[in-house]
Amino acid sequence: MWTISSHLAADLAGPGPDAVEAYAELWQGGVRVATAEVVEGQVTDDASAAVRRSCSLTLLPLDALTPETEIVGEDRRFGDGLFGEGVFGDYRRRQMQGLLMPLLTEVRVYWRARLSGTDTWETVPLGRFLVDSPGFSGDPGDPALRVSGFDAASAIAAAAWDTPFVVPAGQNLKTALTRILTNRLPGVATSIPTTTVALPQLVYTPGYQDSTGDPWEDACALAALAGWDLWVNRQGVVCAGVPADPLTGVPVIELADAGTLIRATRTPTAADLVNTVVVYGEASGEEPVVAVVRDEHGPYGTETIGRVIAREHRSSAVTTYADAYNLGIALLREWSAVTDAVSLEAFPVPHLDAGDLAAVTSDMLDMTAEVYRVERVVTSLTPGSLASQVDLVRRIG
Repeated sequence: MWTISSHLAADLAGPGPDAVEAYAELWQGGVRVATAEVVEGQVTDDASAAVRRSCSLTLLPLDALTPETEIVGEDRRFGDGLFGEGVFGDYRRRQMQGLLMPLLTEVRVYWRARLSGTDTWETVPLGRFLVDSPGFSGDPGDPALRVSGFDAASAIAAAAWDTPFVVPAGQNLKTALTRILTNRLPGVATSIPTTTVALPQLVYTPGYQDSTGDPWEDACALAALAGWDLWVNRQGVVCAGVPADPLTGVPVIELADAGTLIRATRTPTAADLVNTVVVYGEASGEEPVVAVVRDEHGPYGTETIGRVIAREHRSSAVTTYADAYNLGIALLREWSAVTDAVSLEAFPVPHLDAGDLAAVTSDMLDMTAEVYRVERVVTSLTPGSLASQVDLVRRIG
């Protein structure tokens, strides 16, 4: 969760700020090259997605982009031509299009509000995204510039293994993760906890059995050995950490009928229910190990409901039966319950992140400060339709 002032928090929970707007900065090579007003769009933070943060924006037309004065006059190449001839009027349209180059241009999105009763603006960053597919509209009636983008995980995933990458036996998990991430995306910032977990030898190379061919997926699989999720935060930093537990954690925000909550639905479901976990250890050069962990007599155990509901988990870092069995117990504890999901529409919560804990109080749903983990939050950037969409989950039973 992004830290906001008490004044902004009160505005969001009450009458609202005096004004709200969104803007985007375009960056290339570590240099801010232009600023653009966001006309409409949204930013999505989804903990269940392979690439967690994404954006879909409509900006003002090319002619309305504001280049940064410090780069005017510099001999910088964007797209198919040089620009920076000393005055803004010399920027040709095709050169401005070159400011939005897929996979090379970074869009940094910001939401800001004027605090009620003041002339002070407070800014909340919503994320840093690599441009995926810019769209330049030539319609005189709709001369918009549309941009979609994804966070740094997309660049790491796209940098498929092209030469062998070796994790030596005994290397610390934190070291291995940092090496993989910075090898695939040089210069990326990381925030990974200290751990005593040591890895067996792993080799990542195209087509090899220990590699998916997707370095981001490989890194996420390693992080899971320590019980960590891997994600990119608002500042573009790759983070690892244990997901918050709604049963024991403290919520960072309350969403309630009287104030922030507009409408909500609640859906308990057994779609992901598991009572048996099969763990396969597939370390290179070792005899495969298999552990079966089963819940027999719990609320959804095999004897209780009369059938087996199984899920497999494979890991090349598991080398012993004890490792496989312990991992199976942890996974069974996580999966052996009904999922209780709440979807709601709330007043703007641009500071809320997927993974945060939120308390939901709703007379409509007969809920009183019940704690859930935020699975997905969509921040609207469209004036007149600024409500946030929030999906929350927890396990019950």
